[in-house]
Formats: sequence, C-alpha cells, structure tokens
Amino acid sequence: MIKKILLDYVMGKYRKYILILLLLIFIVCLIMKFFFIPERLDIEEVILMVLGYLVFFSVINNASMPGFPKIDHDSNMFFIFMRIFQLVLVLGLIIKLMYDMLFDY
Repeated sequence: MIKKILLDYVMGKYRKYILILLLLIFIVCLIMKFFFIPERLDIEEVILMVLGYLVFFSVINNASMPGFPKIDHDSNMFFIFMRIFQLVLVLGLIIKLMYDMLFDY
C-alpha cells in the first residue's frame, strides 16, 4: 500500500504538481524577501534555497543519491522507507530554509 502510494502518486502521477507548488511557494518567498522585508539581501540564503529545491527535485524524480538506492516496484520495504525518510527530511529542510529566509531577523 505504501509502496503503491509513493511510487504511483507522489513520485509518479502528482510529481509535477508537487514540484510546481513548491516552486510557486519558493518564488513567493523570494518576492517577499526582495520587496517587503526592509533589510539587506543575503545572497547565501537565496543560493541555499535554490540548492534545496534542486535536491528535492532530484529526490522526487527518483535520482540515486549517495546512500539511498533507486526504488521501483520490485524494491523491498526497507528501501521504500529510506526514500520516504529522505523525502520528508529534504522537504523539512526546504521549509526551514524558507522560514529562516523570511522570519529570521
């Protein structure tokens, strides 16, 4: 059940929608940072956000990251749970970077 949800929906059918939604949130955060927060522009935060988005993009497209094998319908549940852990970890990292970029004064 978990394998089917992960492979067919999260990393399959709805992958484009997830990436587009995350990209729109990222663009809104950048616009808010540039125009509505009156402090200097910190280019390091912007670069970290771009790199974080690229890492999430590669993870959700089933890229083979170091220590995390590629998964398919023949993979065992240990590898599936490793991939779920990686997706949650990278998504949490992106959310933390967005929060720090906007609300860290």
